[in-house]
Amino acid sequence: MKGIVFNLLEKFVENKFGLETWEQIESGAELKTKEPFIGPGTYDDEELLALVGSSNKVLSLSINTILKSFGRFCFRPMIETNKSYLDGINNAAEFLHIVDNLIHVEVKKLMPDAYLPKIEVRTVDHKVFLKYHSKRKLCSFLEGLVTGCADYFNENVDIQHPVCMHNGSESCELILEFTPKD
Repeated sequence: MKGIVFNLLEKFVENKFGLETWEQIESGAELKTKEPFIGPGTYDDEELLALVGSSNKVLSLSINTILKSFGRFCFRPMIETNKSYLDGINNAAEFLHIVDNLIHVEVKKLMPDAYLPKIEVRTVDHKVFLKYHSKRKLCSFLEGLVTGCADYFNENVDIQHPVCMHNGSESCELILEFTPKD
């Protein structure tokens, strides 16, 4: 997992719950990494899971709730590092169509050691069907990113998640319906 994700988690907790809460979460997690997480660095996935698990205890929120909220928070700072991805993109559905074939390709050029999920997107009758596969199984985080994407484009999103890796499937399948916010 790239260090930027850990940096964003710290920023998310500090912004939403305060620095003292982040310090509680960090001290409650059994981390192998003793120094600060560095954005371009690569760290074991278990480190993120330890921080999320500690967040679960400190915040008394479910892990899925934490991951969804964190994902929603992450969209804007992640996309603002390279706004050129948004050239010609007018809505969340259009954006999702470029994630795997453009953004993930560019990320791999910059960070060849990055492990990225596989995302397939198709649109049928105003519904977006998103198939997600990752060894990390962070589908709740993905749901949050999708909601953050909808927020960015001033849209609402209805998310259905009928197929999930956590229930034994090889991938997750999401059905998304985007509508303009009033």
